[in-house]
Amino acid sequence: MKENEVVGIIRDWRPCFVLVPRRTINKKWIWLKRAYCRDVWVYTGFTDEPERQWAELFDILRGV
Repeated sequence: MKENEVVGIIRDWRPCFVLVPRRTINKKWIWLKRAYCRDVWVYTGFTDEPERQWAELFDILRGV
């Protein structure tokens, strides 16, 4: 298993509005716009930890 790999999905993609700056899964900063977020378990090299990921619609459709 690689580091920073998603190992489980707690809650799948859902629409939201980003009020404060967030970094997307493509490392792009977004804020004050409509986006999507999900809660996942990520392997950190030692254990699995919960994390919230942010994305725009095209990021999700691309499958990144």
